[in-house]
Amino acid sequence: MENKIIPDLSPQTFEVLPRLTLTVCTTDRFKVGKLRVRAMLRNTNELIAPCALLLPVLHRGTREYPTQERINRYLDDLYATDCHICNSTVGDLRIFGFASNMIESSFLPDGERLLPAIISLIVQLFFSPTTEADGKLIDRYVESERRHLIDAIESLSNHPASYAMTRFRAAFSHGRDTGKPIRVAQLKAVGENDLRALLQKIREQAHFHVFYIGQTPPDALICRLRCEFAPLLGEGASQVTNACVKTYQPRRTPFCVTESLEVGQSHLILGYRTDITITSPAFYAMMLCNELLGGNPSSRLFVHLRERQSLCYSCQSEYVLDRGELIVSCGIDRSCRQAAQAEIEAQITALQQGTFDDAELEAARRLLLGGYAQIEDSTRAITSFYQVRQLLGISENIRDCCRAFMQVTREQVIAAARSLVLDTVYFLDGTLAGKEQEGEVAQESEVIDDGL
Repeated sequence: MENKIIPDLSPQTFEVLPRLTLTVCTTDRFKVGKLRVRAMLRNTNELIAPCALLLPVLHRGTREYPTQERINRYLDDLYATDCHICNSTVGDLRIFGFASNMIESSFLPDGERLLPAIISLIVQLFFSPTTEADGKLIDRYVESERRHLIDAIESLSNHPASYAMTRFRAAFSHGRDTGKPIRVAQLKAVGENDLRALLQKIREQAHFHVFYIGQTPPDALICRLRCEFAPLLGEGASQVTNACVKTYQPRRTPFCVTESLEVGQSHLILGYRTDITITSPAFYAMMLCNELLGGNPSSRLFVHLRERQSLCYSCQSEYVLDRGELIVSCGIDRSCRQAAQAEIEAQITALQQGTFDDAELEAARRLLLGGYAQIEDSTRAITSFYQVRQLLGISENIRDCCRAFMQVTREQVIAAARSLVLDTVYFLDGTLAGKEQEGEVAQESEVIDDGL
């Protein structure tokens, strides 16, 4: 398996300006290159709603291209290049901005390069958005994007699985600033002055991180970035360095939340906490533990809950590597709630006690290695893999990860499992079991303070 990894995409990192870092994977492997330009600020509860609203407002236009129609027409002229919003967290940082996929110059007439034009457009989105005559952001853009976001949140009840995960994360976050969903009330409270204040903070304080994978050599990219950003960022040092992982102590007793929704399928989600994150020596053991538990269709949750006992329609587990969280979710019939939860906890206990055979462990290891081998087939996967690690100060490449997974022992997997502590149990009770109809929220048996 390890021999399939092609070790020529390890990135190079350059400090272009005091507040601008560039990471480059130079390769001619792909016909389409990828560029991400994102600003970074320390994440707080106060940033969640303004960031979510500011980005689509900025995306509506610039001084040179003052409407979304003008931007789209410009991008169409660049051989249908796209430009979309990115907004996420890594550790204690909120990273937000814009990304683009563009055809490489070797596949265009006369070697035309699209990268300089895309960089220029993204810089304009950040520093020269469309404004009113008095410098304020366009009010109709702000209200239109606010309404769009509110509609998206309010329509979650039409998608029970997404609704359940959003409500679970609200309960699981303990009211903290990581993993916390946006509330409608927060969006309604954000004013145009709040957006301008955030935009000013970005321009004066944020560290910009550019990630590029494609054929353009680093020297040409550095020159272009300096030309675009130097007049705008000034000489001041960045107030943001690397991201720091954030872990939280689990509650002494699990927090249990039950809600009712007029849908046919119920959803059960269990949130576990661990002190193991991507920066921990036991990280690879926890990744393998998660893969063994519920990371694939041959995992213990799938085999025992779904195939052998028919307790669920679907089941999986997710390990949040920068926050030390393991989340188990399954779609079930409402009558199976107690049995399904008991079986999930039994499978966690089985891992903690080591009652799994070596064949299961090796199958999980092979599936995990296969997934990592596929990373280098996708510019998106490559970008995400390296950008997260760079922000956390981790220099390993994909080949390093595969070697580490090969060295994880059975005892290390058991020790990782023993670090898991149940923190939150969320149950969405589908009151229309056996029926096709879906409707609105019918009842909440417990209130989540920071919910929708």
